[in-house]
Amino acid sequence: MGLIISDTKPQGLSVGGSKAYGMAIDGKKVWQYVPSNPKRFALISTRGPYISTNFIPNVADDRVKITTRICFTQTHTTTAVYAEGRETIGNRISYGIDKNNAIRISAGDVVNKLTTLPKFVLSTWYTYILESGIIEAGVKKCRLTITKDDGTTFSEAITYTTSSPIQSYQSYFFLFAKSASNDCTGGPHPVLTGLYMAQKKEYCTIECNGVIVRDMVAVPQGDTTYSSTPAPSNCMWEKISCKYHENLGAGAFTVEELV
Repeated sequence: MGLIISDTKPQGLSVGGSKAYGMAIDGKKVWQYVPSNPKRFALISTRGPYISTNFIPNVADDRVKITTRICFTQTHTTTAVYAEGRETIGNRISYGIDKNNAIRISAGDVVNKLTTLPKFVLSTWYTYILESGIIEAGVKKCRLTITKDDGTTFSEAITYTTSSPIQSYQSYFFLFAKSASNDCTGGPHPVLTGLYMAQKKEYCTIECNGVIVRDMVAVPQGDTTYSSTPAPSNCMWEKISCKYHENLGAGAFTVEELV
């Protein structure tokens, strides 16, 4: 049985006294409520709050695609590259911006490579698509594609290798922050203190080898759009696992309704 998507909000179905918004059989989701025209929101971070996607791919997973809609809100004043994420295992991909508003990519053994992509513009919305494990003419590459809301698109690919043992790279992919280091042999570890993204974020999806494993959207505190349980805070709702992902950092997210 395939997954059934419905935009009809359930009326009588409940589990354990709570209204059900999804159904699984033998651990596999077979039905999910998804509203047809939900209100759209963005979480706003001013460096401090961050969210974990709780995503760590299997050792055999190589092709990862991360899609997110963001708006940078502050220019960074230090020499550090402010990055988001750091996908794990053999890919170790992340994207970031430096003090000159230039865009950089990290992938495998390539760290903070300066791209030729146009510098970001404050208060402008972009859709970022970061893909790893792309094979072009027999060469492994990572590609970052950026699209502005007016449809203008820029793309750049970099060649990378992974010389370090795959098993030593096991950190979660973070939103609004970057993992503390590459070596996570002791298990998933926290973000790198100080390297936070000052941005607004509407959503983030993660595909692993062509399968969507995370589909996260911003929701305000108290929201019941996707669950009968109100959102406990300004956070992200993950549509596949049907769970809220809350802030793990300092301070708190604010939220903005998008039109």
